[in-house]
Order: sequence, then structure tokens, then C-alpha cells
Amino acid sequence: MTAAYQTNVARGFGNYQSFWNSYQQVTLSDVVATPPSTVVATIHYVSKDGTHTDERTTFGLVKDGTSWKIDTSHVG
Repeated sequence: MTAAYQTNVARGFGNYQSFWNSYQQVTLSDVVATPPSTVVATIHYVSKDGTHTDERTTFGLVKDGTSWKIDTSHVG
């Protein structure tokens, strides 16, 4: 994640941890990359109470040296 994404979307490490700690399982499917910098995937969440949720999410990526980082995301 870019620094801007960490601050503006994840809202810091504590909120990031809290969000992911509410799930017992997360899987990806139907991952499609569109060069140069977009990836779309279906994310299947299973919360700790057993609730299932699917979201089709588009990620905008930026290159940082030899790594790619998430800079934007949009559900839908």
C-alpha cells in the first residue's frame, strides 16, 4: 500500500488490523490484470460470526522500485 492509501483508506495500522481481525477467512478469485496498473478481483470474506460477503474490487497500482503497491480501490 502507498503511504496515501495507508493514511486515507486504511486509516492507519490500528484500523487496518481491526478490520482484518474481524474475519476468519479471506480468499480471492476471478483475478484479472489490465496493464499497466489495474487489477480486478472478487474478494470472498468470511467473518468470525460466519457471515459470507463477496465484493468485486478494482485496485489501482503504482510501481515503487521493483514492487507494486495498492494506491486506490473501488468496490463495485
